[in-house]
Amino acid sequence: MQCTGWLAVEKCGSEWKMVNGRNEKKRNATRSARRKERENVASVEFHEERSVHSLSDQRLKAYLE
Repeated sequence: MQCTGWLAVEKCGSEWKMVNGRNEKKRNATRSARRKERENVASVEFHEERSVHSLSDQRLKAYLE
């Protein structure tokens, strides 16, 4: 593919061309950053939930002993 087209995603060496007036690489970077952020939030919530459960388990064990 030549490096002169306007309507296609093109990578010329390490230089990205503007695609439909928007920088495709920048858009993809923000999209992946948002996805990573969502995954991080989900994993933090999961770990907090686990730690709450383990804390209540410890209290229960101490109570039963």
